[in-house]
Amino acid sequence: MNAESTYSYSYDELQDKWQENSPNFNEIKPNKIQCALTLLDQIIDKEKQNDDDYKKQMAASPNIKDWEKSIGESWTLFHLKRLKELLK
Repeated sequence: MNAESTYSYSYDELQDKWQENSPNFNEIKPNKIQCALTLLDQIIDKEKQNDDDYKKQMAASPNIKDWEKSIGESWTLFHLKRLKELLK
């Protein structure tokens, strides 16, 4: 996913989008947790991209110590994923 082509929705925009696209009025409106999960997915996608870019940079480094940094996921990405699990 390309960061420049990604559009991020605010909570209010998600609520407006739901109202515009809702086929019937009996449909359950997304709650704050569902909206938070949607926004969290966008943050995770962006952090994955940043993490991948960093790993490529570290793997290309001539310094052997930097190679170790290209393994695994970043602290931020790890904790964002755990937060998503907690919200589900």
